[in-house]
Amino acid sequence: MARKPRTVLASETRTLTCALTPVECGERGRAASVALMEAERLKAERSEVGRTISALLRDARAAAEVAERGTEPRPITCQWIPDYVTGTKTLVRTDTSESLETVPLEGGERQLPLVDVPVGEDVPAPAPTAPARRKPGRPRRVHVGEATITSITVAAPAPANMPIHHEYPSA
Repeated sequence: MARKPRTVLASETRTLTCALTPVECGERGRAASVALMEAERLKAERSEVGRTISALLRDARAAAEVAERGTEPRPITCQWIPDYVTGTKTLVRTDTSESLETVPLEGGERQLPLVDVPVGEDVPAPAPTAPARRKPGRPRRVHVGEATITSITVAAPAPANMPIHHEYPSA
């Protein structure tokens, strides 16, 4: 029995589900992987561009504020200058010589320097002094009441923390 031809009124294309072959499944999987990797790369790039834009805007705002004020903070070297007459020290800018702050001298700062050396320069070491010459023999003894004091010639002053030795008369 032969089939009768059908009459077609019109044709239209629709998107319908179709079963894929294993090769087609592999191709679609690889395409999805490539698309996801590209999307992640662009997302990271967009994030970096956003951070760059934020940093540029922050810098532009800060520069505009500085320009409007006409001043900006900068690191400036300052020096404490003592005034031994008033017992104070003054913080002075080295670029403009402007006094910033005056406070009382602290305990150790009240001592006048022995050598007037400009700030920032090294103090030269003092020249060694030769000890006083004495005749060889026994040390000189001085009798004060019951005690006997022996004098010793020292080439340099003893440090403040050096113990002092006493010689007492034997009984």
